[in-house]
Amino acid sequence: MNIHRADLGNLAFAPRPASSEVNGKTGDTVSLSRVRGQPSRIPAPAAWTVSLKERVVHLSLLSLLGVMLVLLAAPSARAVPTFDIGTPSLTEVWVDPLRGNDGASGATRNEAVRTITTAWQRVPTTAGPHGVRIQLVAGFYPEASFPGYWENRHGRLDAPIILHAADGPGTARLTGYLNFFDVSYLYLIGLNAANPGDVLHCERCDHFLIRQATLRGGDRNAHETIKFNQSQYVYIEDSDISEAYENAIDFVAVQHGHIVRNDIHHCDDWCVYLKGGSAYFTIEGNRIHHCGTGGFSAGQGTGFEYMVPPWLHYEAYAIRVVNNIIHDTEGAGLGVNGGYDILMAYNTLYRVGQRSHLLEFVFGARSCDGDTALRGACAAHLALGGWGTTQTGGEGEPIPNRHLYVYDNVIANPPEVQSQWQHFAIYGPRVPTPGSHIPSPARTDDNLRIQGNLIWNGPAGHPLGLGDDSGCQTGNQTCNAAQLIADNRINILQPGFVNPENGDFHPAPGSALLGQPPGIIPNFPAWESLQPSVPADAPSAAVDSDFEGVPRTASSAIGAMAATTKPGDLPLVNPSSLNYLGRFLVPVEDSRGQPMTWGGYALGHDPGRNGLFIGCHDNSQQLAEIAIPALTSPPATATLLQDCAEVTEGRLAQIDDYLPRLGGTFMHKGMLIVSAYGYYDADHSQIRSHFTSSPNLPWPGEIAGPFRVGSQAGIVAGYMTVIPEIWRASFGGPALTGVTSFRS
Repeated sequence: MNIHRADLGNLAFAPRPASSEVNGKTGDTVSLSRVRGQPSRIPAPAAWTVSLKERVVHLSLLSLLGVMLVLLAAPSARAVPTFDIGTPSLTEVWVDPLRGNDGASGATRNEAVRTITTAWQRVPTTAGPHGVRIQLVAGFYPEASFPGYWENRHGRLDAPIILHAADGPGTARLTGYLNFFDVSYLYLIGLNAANPGDVLHCERCDHFLIRQATLRGGDRNAHETIKFNQSQYVYIEDSDISEAYENAIDFVAVQHGHIVRNDIHHCDDWCVYLKGGSAYFTIEGNRIHHCGTGGFSAGQGTGFEYMVPPWLHYEAYAIRVVNNIIHDTEGAGLGVNGGYDILMAYNTLYRVGQRSHLLEFVFGARSCDGDTALRGACAAHLALGGWGTTQTGGEGEPIPNRHLYVYDNVIANPPEVQSQWQHFAIYGPRVPTPGSHIPSPARTDDNLRIQGNLIWNGPAGHPLGLGDDSGCQTGNQTCNAAQLIADNRINILQPGFVNPENGDFHPAPGSALLGQPPGIIPNFPAWESLQPSVPADAPSAAVDSDFEGVPRTASSAIGAMAATTKPGDLPLVNPSSLNYLGRFLVPVEDSRGQPMTWGGYALGHDPGRNGLFIGCHDNSQQLAEIAIPALTSPPATATLLQDCAEVTEGRLAQIDDYLPRLGGTFMHKGMLIVSAYGYYDADHSQIRSHFTSSPNLPWPGEIAGPFRVGSQAGIVAGYMTVIPEIWRASFGGPALTGVTSFRS
């Protein structure tokens, strides 16, 4: 299958394998059907039938009508932690950057204020009986429209502060730097923030959630895309975080939380590290890729004054790194630099380590940076028993590792790629300065256990990376050269993935990954007694499910993916799979009297508003949006969300010189993507087919395109639909587009 790509917000389209057949004439009824239940392990998507009276559009397998696109029994019920917001009582403040008025009440969409600054000023500094949800209407929010410094706002679990993209993830676009200080129970949901520099910073934050967000630092212009320091209970979920000349995510002295199900990419240093006494985190189900120094590191180097008691010893404590896919890192895919009780298990690493090595277990560093705003902090921390120094300058003191468990990972490089020097970097012992309180000698390999891993990297005799001055010498009972060779499969078996170059790391049928006995991960030892005392909370050694939430069994593959799953292996949808749900009516005209009869084309779901984009009268080639009502008997009539509008702003004629028509609509990362085709393109002269626009109809000046997608526009210029995440690598993109029909 050829994959068609265009500059449409990093959306790669794959042509649909089957598409619409149109018969008869237009009517005014929409009927919905859904695929009947499938076996629970099969990710069967919904197939819908949309009937416009006698005109029937069949949208089979991966239907356009993500309208209610129900992915029945899809294994996206991933056994990965999710922060439970609960059902708090909320007061709403609406913000509309185009139509709002800062003198308005903000109580409803129609009474929206204009700037986020005004909405933020209406949030009390301490939580009252109700929380506050700031509803951001789709649009662009320049830096002048929101606070330069978001500070001193405190919610509670039952009364949080929420900034929410009201019209769906990605629709509220903030341009500028989000700088938070001393806030609690603050949730950012669905925001799209970009800045040619740092994007989000939070200091002294407590219970901070980032969910379904897109955060980008320009063309690697950010120092850090996200930085948290001296904070607790931080959760990052289901987000796209990228573009920094150092780190996409940098945590310093942050305790409790998780980073799960994110796409973290394109950074010049480590894509993610947790350091400076960060503790009690789960890093799971992420894709981490295109990193410079490395993928993920537990620990690094920290100025002593920036740490928070009692976590004054190791760089990172109790970090659980499981079921991640890490690829295309110039340096190591995974590392520990001064960590305690670190679990790295069932991860898949691909195309990593070309600078030097695949995995590293080295010292963290501890210096006193001489910050005049924190004068005396290094001495105070040392007096408490912390590990460090009061001396400024120099390389700092070596922070050791203890209790590192590295189990059942797959690390594979294709034939043209290998680590430059060795498989591992494991540093030998060092002697810290007397009075630093650091155990002497400091070691990187104290109870380091590397077992059950499959490594395919370079020639058969590629060096392990152990020598006279390294760690893991013969006397180390848990890690030495003979043990590493005996307890791991190093350049013995070549793993077989379905399509690794396009991101599908499922084991291929017959892969060496299947049936390999995993290493049995032991529980961590009793928590170490430290001064000052650190609360005990060792990570769980059990990894019961995989990247997709598929339960692991004795026959499961090691690495992030437990089993082979390909779309072609699944059963086809047939008429008996469909279950009729009901129907609803479409208005005859919009609020301005423009007809909506003889329409019903270019359908697309708006998940943020639970709306349906729908073509108005065929002669107009305009687009409206209706709210999807409850399915009742007799059928309800949908209400209008947006009147008929010329969504292409006069550019539809650029598609073709004979009867250009709107083909389909699709919401992607806050943009409305619209396809169009020439009604009778017999000479195949149409070249361009897709536009992007604001989902607000109309929003003058927001149209872009038409763009070229593929080699023959008429084949791809139709309905569009999301591809379930489990299948995207196999299809080569997150969405399908097309109008062709195939018959057996």
